[in-house]
Amino acid sequence: MSRLDDLKHATEPDADVIRRVSAALDRELDPGTLKALLRELPEPGPDAALRVIARLDGPPPPVSPTVGPVATAAGLASLVTVALLGGLAAFLLLPSGPVPAPRLDAPLPGAVALPAAVLQFQGEGHLGGTAERPVIAWERGAVEFDGAVAEHLVLVTREATITADDAHLRLVRDPLGSHLEVLSGTASATCHADGPVAEPVLAGAQLSCLPVSADGMLGWLHAQADLSTNDRLDAIDRAESRPDGSAAARAELGALRIAALMELGRDADALAAAETWLAGDHPVRRTDVLRFAASLALRLHGCDRALPFLAELAESDPEARTAYQNCQGDVR
Repeated sequence: MSRLDDLKHATEPDADVIRRVSAALDRELDPGTLKALLRELPEPGPDAALRVIARLDGPPPPVSPTVGPVATAAGLASLVTVALLGGLAAFLLLPSGPVPAPRLDAPLPGAVALPAAVLQFQGEGHLGGTAERPVIAWERGAVEFDGAVAEHLVLVTREATITADDAHLRLVRDPLGSHLEVLSGTASATCHADGPVAEPVLAGAQLSCLPVSADGMLGWLHAQADLSTNDRLDAIDRAESRPDGSAAARAELGALRIAALMELGRDADALAAAETWLAGDHPVRRTDVLRFAASLALRLHGCDRALPFLAELAESDPEARTAYQNCQGDVR
């Protein structure tokens, strides 16, 4: 027998010891006992959810490079990691007062257990509130919450605010929005882009909240290969109505609108949209929109209306230069 085998047998835990430790943990982690203890913690203030929502647009709090076991009375406001019998079980004891919410970076797969409720995640977000009334601000990836005895959950993304009592739900946030699936119980969801109207989401149902910025909606549009032209035009209307968005995204949306109007045979509307677009100072797609405008103007009104567009195109486009020269002769 090798020295490693001797060491293995010498350090192997006694089966009776394992049973006693397991029984002690079962008593300590009994949901009823935990629920009674957690009720003694102060409730989060009325502005708790607002503080967590504000974190979505602010810089992330600093993350401590190490997280060790904590077993003090003040530890109820700390993130505690506990290794149990060779397996990893992480317990999040939620802050009971106005302290910075711990960050959930989830570099490892698996479950992070809240007392009497389960939070599984693969992504990134912030956790606040208390164990019975958790507040999760989710930034990216997937998060699943099984609220066995949690009295109330608030789950916030840039696109949605979701509330639930005793519900099991899953949420995925990606570049196309926030996507909720209720596995059991009932949740209430408010899509921020649609105004302050909450919609019930029953067990087995799904709901997607679209991006709140013009840039996000542009990405969503590019991902919708099966949209009809009319539906695409409606989505462009919604995207252009978003208050947030870069100049490049708005320029691209305007170009997509012109193309959609041309597909629908609405040439006069398309020309008007192109002329409005060209009057702005857009950083992209100018050559494409000039071609749209020149083609539409020639077809609808002849050379007089098309000459300004052809003149600008003629500087770099041989075909446009030829058309411009021909139009000059016609106008004379």
